[in-house]
Amino acid sequence: KKRGLIKYNSGLLVYGGSGTGKSILIKAAANELRLNPSILAKTLYIECRSLFGLGLSKLLGLLRTSFKTAQLYSPSIIILDDIESICPSYSEELGHVNMQSKKIASFLLR
Repeated sequence: KKRGLIKYNSGLLVYGGSGTGKSILIKAAANELRLNPSILAKTLYIECRSLFGLGLSKLLGLLRTSFKTAQLYSPSIIILDDIESICPSYSEELGHVNMQSKKIASFLLR
């Protein structure tokens, strides 16, 4: 272990009602960080609604690749827009947490 280096994971969750400007706010912040010469953050934007219907293994593979890319080009920003489309908290008809939601949440929280 090298002295003086700290490894940490961090994230920011922006949530709110539909149409409140969350996506615009995050895109603007990411753009500022990308253009700031002292930071030059890499931005990865994932429109989760377009991933709806992918199999769980393909979906997790895409997320895994995105996070590895972000790590490679650190500092990075990953925007998972409309994540509820691939990771709903409850099944509409059954009223319980579904397996895909559990696996995606587990991947994102590790």
